[in-house]
Amino acid sequence: MTQEQEISAPIISVIMPVYNAMPYLNMAIDSIINQTFTNWELIIINGNNTDGSSECAEQYAKNDPRIRVLYEPQRGVWCALNMGINHANGEYIARMDADDISLPTRLQKQYEYLQNNPHIDILGSHYQIIDADDKPGEICRWPAEKHVDAVWLLNNFRSCFCHPSVLMRKNAIISAGLYRNISCEDYDLWHRMAKHGQLANMGEVLLFYRVHGNNISINGGGAKKNYNHVLMVNTMFQCNVFLGFDKFTINPYSGTHQKILFQLLYLFNKYIALPFSYIIYATRSPSYIFTKITGGVK
Repeated sequence: MTQEQEISAPIISVIMPVYNAMPYLNMAIDSIINQTFTNWELIIINGNNTDGSSECAEQYAKNDPRIRVLYEPQRGVWCALNMGINHANGEYIARMDADDISLPTRLQKQYEYLQNNPHIDILGSHYQIIDADDKPGEICRWPAEKHVDAVWLLNNFRSCFCHPSVLMRKNAIISAGLYRNISCEDYDLWHRMAKHGQLANMGEVLLFYRVHGNNISINGGGAKKNYNHVLMVNTMFQCNVFLGFDKFTINPYSGTHQKILFQLLYLFNKYIALPFSYIIYATRSPSYIFTKITGGVK
């Protein structure tokens, strides 16, 4: 396949939101350029960067026609991701964060897996934590290698994927309604996509996940905030079951009975179902206690 063919018809569109990602952005982009699978496009969604990230991304785009740079004025990660998906030409969407590193065979292995398993719509992987200085840390192995385990985690207030490790079918994302303006936008999307397709994780490390002082999930008490929103998202999906709504949300125009039901279910989840799920989770998979706070949400 020629380079011109790869550019005009990429199979995988890698979506990378960028907001003040220096000095890690170069390594993140290079990790995509160095993939053994070459039929990709990289769509970088620049926010209101002030640290040189925008200039760095533009320079890469000048040197490699497979890289495109779009601008989104910091309305949220969900909006940046939807912009990237709407501009994507690939059949598959790969998530990538601007401070992480994809291992060279990531796209190749995930693409081949989805080609051989057409019933799977979302595919993640294990990952290894690295720090700000690239020092390797814990290897995090997701228990959700099968669909049934992934759904079990979702229903027990936990994510079943490391968000920047996933490769998804674009048509399945669009059918589910894309990302929504809600905290834990990834967890919300997994729930909706699980209604119509299957989920899985590859049993090997394909991503270096960087943990540093500016991570959204760990900066400023983000873990607790994320977990509260996971509870809210899960409660909304329970309300869907009771009320028969496809996309239930709580807003100022919701009826009184909807708000009461939501509050009752939320309190039940927080004080009864959630503590009980800790016990079940620890018994089921003791080595995965590291997810008990954020469920792997990044």
